[in-house]
Amino acid sequence: MKTHEYTKEVLARASNSFYHNKVPVNLHHAAMGLSEEAAEVLSHVRKAVFYGKELDRNKVAEELGDALWFLTLGAAAIGSDLDSLMAANTAKLKLRYGEVFTEQAAIERRDAQILHDVRDTLSKKIPA
Repeated sequence: MKTHEYTKEVLARASNSFYHNKVPVNLHHAAMGLSEEAAEVLSHVRKAVFYGKELDRNKVAEELGDALWFLTLGAAAIGSDLDSLMAANTAKLKLRYGEVFTEQAAIERRDAQILHDVRDTLSKKIPA
């Protein structure tokens, strides 16, 4: 499935987009849902790490799929999409780490001003 097809499926099952305190309700919904789904993934990992339970990859995959639904909803709520988010995130990480992650690059964070400029550019592309 392509990301634009997935977005269409998500939006077909989301609340009508209206605002609460100038914030799209779907963004509220997405933020809360992402938090809940992240906690559910963490719960599966915690049980495997600390209690020695077998990590149920199918349940983790299900929770990650739910998180993807909320991430897609949040992107749409701000006038963006998964393709744009993936491109922006990849560009940010390449600025931060180059082609490969290193702990030294993570410590130095030489990209701070460049990232500020990228965020400024991106904010101009997302409707208010």
